[in-house]
This record gives sequence, C-alpha cells and structure tokens, in this order.
Amino acid sequence: MKAKVKILLLCAFYVNNNLKAQDLNIKMDSLNTKTFFLDEITLIESQIPLKKRESGRSIIKIGSTELNSFKGRNISELLSTKAGIITLGNTSITGQNIRYAIRGSNNNQVLILIDGVRISDPSRIDNDFDLNFLNINQIESIEILKGASSSLYGSSASAGVINITTKKSSKGKSLSIDLFTGTENDTKRKLDNLTYFSTNLGFSKDLSFLKLGFNFSTLNTNGMSAISTGSEIDNFSKYNFNLNLSRKDGQIEWYVILNKSQIKNGYDNSFPIEDANFIALSFLESLSSRFKYQYSKGEISLTAGFQKTSREYRDNYPLTFKSIYKSLEILNKLKISDKIYSVQGILFQDSGYDGVPNVRQVGLYSNLVYLSGKNLNFSLGGRINNHQTYGNFLTYSLNPSYNFNFTESQNIKIFATLNSAFIAPSLYQLYDSYSGNENLLPEESISKEIGIETINKKRNLSIVFFERKENPKIIYEYDFSTFTGGYINTPSDLIFRGIEIDYSKVFFDKMDFNFNYTFNELKKGTLQRLPKHSFNESITYNLKKNRQLSFIYRYRGKREVLGGSEKLNSYGLMDIRFSFTKEKINFNFWVSNIFNKEYVEILNYSSKGRNLRFGISYEF
Repeated sequence: MKAKVKILLLCAFYVNNNLKAQDLNIKMDSLNTKTFFLDEITLIESQIPLKKRESGRSIIKIGSTELNSFKGRNISELLSTKAGIITLGNTSITGQNIRYAIRGSNNNQVLILIDGVRISDPSRIDNDFDLNFLNINQIESIEILKGASSSLYGSSASAGVINITTKKSSKGKSLSIDLFTGTENDTKRKLDNLTYFSTNLGFSKDLSFLKLGFNFSTLNTNGMSAISTGSEIDNFSKYNFNLNLSRKDGQIEWYVILNKSQIKNGYDNSFPIEDANFIALSFLESLSSRFKYQYSKGEISLTAGFQKTSREYRDNYPLTFKSIYKSLEILNKLKISDKIYSVQGILFQDSGYDGVPNVRQVGLYSNLVYLSGKNLNFSLGGRINNHQTYGNFLTYSLNPSYNFNFTESQNIKIFATLNSAFIAPSLYQLYDSYSGNENLLPEESISKEIGIETINKKRNLSIVFFERKENPKIIYEYDFSTFTGGYINTPSDLIFRGIEIDYSKVFFDKMDFNFNYTFNELKKGTLQRLPKHSFNESITYNLKKNRQLSFIYRYRGKREVLGGSEKLNSYGLMDIRFSFTKEKINFNFWVSNIFNKEYVEILNYSSKGRNLRFGISYEF
C-alpha cells in the first residue's frame, strides 16, 4: 500500500509541474479535435448530475462522435478498446457469445442498462444480456462505471455498470440512412467476396403532442466457420426494430420504448470439436417506460421494464428456452442544500424461465452526495436487498475524492472507493438438469480502489489501483476423466487486483492520441482466458476538408485456457480507418487486422483475419 501511495504522489508531482509549464491561453479546439472538459456531466455514478471534477469514480463516456466512427463494427469491438475491459468473442464469427470482462469479471458481475432500465435473460448461464441484439447505429451514448456499485444498482453490479442510451427523436424532423458492406474472413481466406451487409434506417418527428422516433436495422454475413478446423460456413443474420415515444410538458416528462429483435446464427459442435450445420434462433421483445415529475427541490420517477426472450438451439440435442424479466423502480432525487443531495429508491424484480421457479427480489437503497464546490467531495450509500430464496443482504459504498484546482481548466483529483456487493446464483446455475446445483450460495465481494486523475483541455491522465475480494465465488468445475461438470462455490477467497493507466492528448490541434494499459491478475490463481497484460493505442489525424485517418492497435498478452491445459500466445492487431464528410454525407472505410495476423482468441474457434468494411451514412 505504501508503494502505491508513493507512486500516486510522484504522478501528482510530475503532472503538476507539466501543467504549470503549459500555456494557459490555449486556443479553442477545432470541431474535429477532441477536448477534455472538467464540466462534462456524468449521471451513472450517483444518479445526481456530476461534473467530471466532482466525480470520484472510474467512468468512461462514449459519445455520438466516437460511436459514429465505429459504424460498420459492433459494440463489443468498441468496448474492447477501453481500459480495464476485455471482450471475448468479438474477433470470432459474428454472433459469438460475448464475455464483457471488467477487471477480470464475468458477465453476471456487470449490469447492463438500456436507457436506464435493467435488462437481462434469466435463462442464460450468467443471467446476462446478449449484446448481439444491439446495433451500434441505434445508440446515442454509452456510460461505463467500473467497480462495484451494488449499493445503488443492486445485484449484478459487483464489477461495473454499462448504461446504453438509444437515439431518441430530435427537434423537428430527421431521417438517417446507413449502408455498410465488407468481408468477414479468417486468416486463411482472401478478400475475394463481399459477405457482410448491414442497413439502418432512422426517423424522428416532433409532433404537436409528442415526439416520435423509430429505427430499423438489419445485418447479414456468411464468411466464416465457427470452429478453426471447419470448412462449412456459419451464417449470421438479425433484424432490430425500435420505436420510442416521448413528451415533456413543464414539470412532467415521460417516454415509452418498444424493441423487437431476432437473431439467426449458425454454430458448430463444441464437444467433440467438429464441423456441423447447427442453427440457433433468438427472439427479444422488450418494453420500457419512465415517468418523471420535477418539483421545487428534486424529482421523482417511476421506471418499468418488461423483457421476453426466447432461444432455440437446433442440433443433435434440441433445446428451447423462454424467459421473462420484469422490473419496477421508484426513485426520488432531493436537493437538501446547495452542497448536499440525496437519492432514495426501491426496486422490484421478477425473473424466471420455463420449467424453473420464478425468483423475486426487492431492493431498498439510499445514497448521500456532498459537493463542497471546491476541493472535497464524497458519497455514501447503503442498500438492503431481499432475495426470495436467500433472504436479506446489506451492501454499502464509500467514495471520497479531493481536487487540487490550479486554474478553471486544470485540475488534479485523487479519489478512493470502498464497496460491497452480492450476486445470487442464476436460475441456470441452480436448476439446469446437467450442471445445476441448488445448494449454491450467493457470491459476496468487497472492492477497493484508489486513483489519481489530471485533466485539462488538451490532456487527460488517469492511474487507478483496484482490488476485488470474492468469497464464495461460483465457478464451473469439469472432470475430464468422467466428462461431467457442474457449478460449485470456491472454498477460499479469490482476489482480483491490478492497475489501469489511461492517457489521452491532443497534438497540434490536429492529432488525437489515446493509450491505455491494464494489468490484471488473480492472486493465488490464474485468470481463465483473460490476459494479465493488455493495452490499446489509437492515433487519429484530423486532415483537411473534414477527413480523418485513424490507426488502432490492440495487444493481448498470454492467456490460460479453461482447465489450464495450455497457454495461448500473445498477439497484437492493427486496424486502419479513413472517413470523410461532405455536407450531410459521411463515408467510412475500415481495414481490420491489416497485416492478417494469425492468432487465437478462444481455443478451437476461428479468429478474423484481414477484412474490409466500408459504408455511407446520410442524414437529412
């Protein structure tokens, strides 16, 4: 711990001297150049709008500009470029199950919100949500809160929260069209045929009594085999329809969002590994709504969500899953004084799928936020969660931060967090006929974090040390001698710890440089499928006449496969993107894995080689 403090002090000294040496009269940035603002607002941390200098957590914000630059790619590929996040499956065939690991987590430890509403599939192993249902063209912004947040967000938020905000209707009338095509090949195939096609149509209109918006998207690809030794092509197709209605009238604001999606993907036999012509069908129907009333010192909101998911696997042993997830949350935000804010809420959840008992949870929580307006800020929260099977669990959070304000535009912030969390076993882990265990105990964890961040208009540096202690952990144990396996609780503590470094700088008002490095380890054990060392680097040149050229490099260190039978070699991938805009038309051109690097992300599964993606976006 003393070593960590020394490192933080040295970093603070270095940053402070560099800040003082810089010209304080930096000219305004061009429209194409990234700037870093201390006044940037985040909501995900405490449900209270906080400026960046007031926030005491590790938060990533992905805005519309960055999302637009990733058109033609997918959400998991974008997430994989961020510090502390590893997504497994995004370099395999489109439609592969995605693991979004934040600081070594599993999917059940990361809560997914869409427009602030919880979304999950109770029939999946980790009770998580399949990111393949979403289309990046339909997203307005993404906020990622790293670290435990169970006191505010409840179960499944022990490692992080991802809040995805979809595009809503805008003022007046608008229409947008996105058309993309390209290839989807492994390293063995040439760039000879176009096998990737995606479309998106968005429309919004401001009517006299409400705002109306909808999006419709499709994606089709047939370029690769699921397994690395296969020759049969496993196709993937999906469509997504999103309809949103909203209205704001004085103190009252509400919205209703209807979403319907369908996925069809091919897959191969996993054990034994062999080529096959299997098909999986997935259907999603969701309805979410929020009613908000603003009063003199705060606001109260009512949020409801309904999600129906069905999955059908057509192979040698056909299976069908149908699940329903419902949630209802009442939230009150109160401004007690100019410096003190509070949040109180209650959350009701009901989940289940065919053939197993439904589970109900009720969470009652409260959070207090103190903003000094100068140096010291902190938040304190607690939650009582009642689980139908496991009873009551108390979780807490403490998050102080301190600012060294040198000028209005230059700031150094030191922050720390202490959080507890619990996660109940999923219905699949409890009741699956082959691997379920009804005697499983909930996971409980304690997370610690200490960090330093400096920011001005042209540069941002963040260094964070983290640790998460879990006991008992739910794991899958497989006996290769009997070919049987099941879910068990670990008998001892699991301790995940590491460091994140995130650095961004603008050079010459023309070039954006981003670098992040993550060291992540499991004390007294090995991270399964996850690297200890990983880093991402990107350089974007803002050329003349609204042209952009980007280089993106991703490095993943050695990884141990499930069971520890062997290690996978490290690898690095280089992508190039070029775009230009003319009036209301935007052109995007991608070359991924430009050197056609051979590598293995997941043992026995195909990995993408050199591929092209290009498309056009038009908005009027």
